[in-house]
Amino acid sequence: MIDRDQFQIEQTPVVPMPRHRPLEPDARGDGHRYIVAGNGVFLEVIRAWLHVIVRIGETEIALPFGNVTQTVQFLCGPFPRLLLKDFRQQAEAALPNETAALIIWNKTTGEFRLLPTAVNATPDRVNYVIPAFGEDEYRVVDIHSHGKLPAYFSSTDDADDRHDVKIAVVIGTVDTEHVSIAARACILGKYLDLSEMLATDLHLPTARETFYEPHVQTAA
Repeated sequence: MIDRDQFQIEQTPVVPMPRHRPLEPDARGDGHRYIVAGNGVFLEVIRAWLHVIVRIGETEIALPFGNVTQTVQFLCGPFPRLLLKDFRQQAEAALPNETAALIIWNKTTGEFRLLPTAVNATPDRVNYVIPAFGEDEYRVVDIHSHGKLPAYFSSTDDADDRHDVKIAVVIGTVDTEHVSIAARACILGKYLDLSEMLATDLHLPTARETFYEPHVQTAA
């Protein structure tokens, strides 16, 4: 008989943060674990393309552990912004309807590609399918458009993104010169705002969102 509690512990271990030495890397590779630190409880997620440590809880008492800094490392390197501009053209062509696509990263070649995923759409909804990837390919960005509406993350988006590890992007008002963008890193239900970063790169205004986490420190 399988010990379900032991299986859960092995899949999502909880480790204390050392005070006088670095935390040992997670030898399992892809996966996630929880770090109990002097400044809170943190979630560490590792994928081939991403390493992130984000706080998920604070502590009201002094804990005898070291402190942890929130960190985001894109191990795949920066994805080509031209692909977002290509998607903008896809969104303009789909008007008045919405559309969707993925940005896929190949671990072996280091190359990115835009993969359209929309199967049917209306001006306020898009249905899409996620096709199988190549052996060394990973979904990095999940992107969809809002047609003539502003960019924002809806309650449907929140439900879809809750269990994912990815970058989610929405672009809106694509029928105008003032295309808006909302972007976030989705970390198993924790969201980190990337809107300002992408808007700056693309010279676009950001969507006015208020529910994101504060800016995180990005590791060198």
